[in-house]
Amino acid sequence: MNQIEVKLIKFLGNSSFQKYLDIFPRGEQLPSFIATVKGLKAATDLWVRYQKWESFCKLVRYFGLFYYVDAYFVQDIETLNNLPKELFTTTKAVFGKHFERDTEAHVFIAKSQKSLVKITGAGWYPLVVNKKVIEKHLADHYSFGKALGYPSCCLNFFQKYNNWYFYNNYYETYRNTINTPTYLSNGLLRLIAFSLIPHIPCSFHCLESIDYAQKLRLLIKEESQEYLCEIERHLQTPILCLSELKIYRFEGRLLSKNTVLYHSVETIFPTLRNDSIYQMLIQGDICIIEGNIVRVYQDAYPVGVYFARGDRHAVEAPFLINFN
Repeated sequence: MNQIEVKLIKFLGNSSFQKYLDIFPRGEQLPSFIATVKGLKAATDLWVRYQKWESFCKLVRYFGLFYYVDAYFVQDIETLNNLPKELFTTTKAVFGKHFERDTEAHVFIAKSQKSLVKITGAGWYPLVVNKKVIEKHLADHYSFGKALGYPSCCLNFFQKYNNWYFYNNYYETYRNTINTPTYLSNGLLRLIAFSLIPHIPCSFHCLESIDYAQKLRLLIKEESQEYLCEIERHLQTPILCLSELKIYRFEGRLLSKNTVLYHSVETIFPTLRNDSIYQMLIQGDICIIEGNIVRVYQDAYPVGVYFARGDRHAVEAPFLINFN
């Protein structure tokens, strides 16, 4: 049991939402689950491991939720590695014929049957069959986001910039942020346990996102003040983002717009722990961004350098940000 798991159990010791940790010990998307149960969010989707299915069924019955199993997936790394990387974004898996060990169920959950029907109809992923690709229609991306309860301004922004060949969605959000970035509109941690908005915002000061986060704050506070405080602490720490696949959170402080001094760093899902930038960062205490170049130092001595690429799929555009 790691430190995050221990903390979450402590924070939610007196809350019925501790049951969620039986299935997702690290609390992935827990804030979205709380929002769905309490009616703030119409629906959400989860990936449930075969070994946790019985616990999941008990969980949705306890909270009175409706659910629908979209498909079974298996993390067949060999098959995935044989496919062009440009086919994938943050979600990738291989269809499983049966629900069995090492398989996950992609499940939609909702507070009402009506909301479940809406999300089920639009919630599908691009599909590769016999070397042919079936891309998801642009309209379905919008319908899916709407069914998930995302703000219309953010949906329109996503429709414009969700092209991994030409744009970096988070960087466009950063560029579109005119006012001071606020932690209430920090979508960089949206897939982990310490977040307040579940989507990529149109700016890091999006008013509709802020309104949603303020409402969710109150709902989480009803369950655990300690958990809310830890969420807010995480959201207000410095973050380095290169793309949706390369995000790093620091315990430290910004010395300038392009420099962070830190004593520890962690990867943010879906960033891999064997990622080359992370392996460089854990050896250092200062990170400096110079255009597309990421430099890392330890006690003023160079540790390494990374040249971000903007000329390939999953466009990289590094920026450091801190949220008030």
